[in-house]
Amino acid sequence: MKKKIFVVALVVCILAIAIASATIAYFTDTESATNTFTSGNVAIKLTETRTVDGVSTTKVVGKDGFTGYDYGTVHPGLTYDKYPAITNTGSENAYLAAKIVIKNVAASNVDANVTKVLTAEAATGKTLVSDFLSGNVFADANYSVKYNTTADSIEIYVIYETVTTTNDSITLFEEVVIPARWGNDQMAHLENMNIVITAYAVQTTGFEADTANGLTAAEVAIKAAFGGGTDATNSDFGAYFN
Repeated sequence: MKKKIFVVALVVCILAIAIASATIAYFTDTESATNTFTSGNVAIKLTETRTVDGVSTTKVVGKDGFTGYDYGTVHPGLTYDKYPAITNTGSENAYLAAKIVIKNVAASNVDANVTKVLTAEAATGKTLVSDFLSGNVFADANYSVKYNTTADSIEIYVIYETVTTTNDSITLFEEVVIPARWGNDQMAHLENMNIVITAYAVQTTGFEADTANGLTAAEVAIKAAFGGGTDATNSDFGAYFN
């Protein structure tokens, strides 16, 4: 009786082993797909070039503490070289833009600030573009330019409509011109005047022209990034689109 039980038990064990062996005897294969996402970058640098006595000097804004040139005392009838340029230094295509603000460092009242003389010039048909700032941005059809006058400043918004690739560069303007017709009254408004330039860049991928609202692809991109919307980095270009 014990032998029979053993045999039965043995058979059961052998069967169990056979079943267990069968579970790992299938022909199997596994394929794995890995999706790789590579992050590019959008980066820019803003440079200023100035020529004095035939010698040109270019500096990078933000490098070694450089924030801009001090032109000292300016005089009517003279032209001062100023070449602010934006360069795409990132790996991605980008739309470039700039905000140029002309204002006094510390005007005591509206009558004392630069807006007074510049808006008066515009009212007499002497435009800010042709008489004060001169260069590419105001003459090239590839730039979209809008103006906004505040109580104490003139804001100029610039959007470059052409896609830029790595190392592409644009020059905003080339000169600051002090008209010869400006006398003591006009020059008094320019005391402690400065020109602040802020450069911007945004990716080109994912943006198309909004023909329904009359916006180019570049404008759509700048509005999304800097126009003050939900996903915008800031609202610096809010006045451009309002």
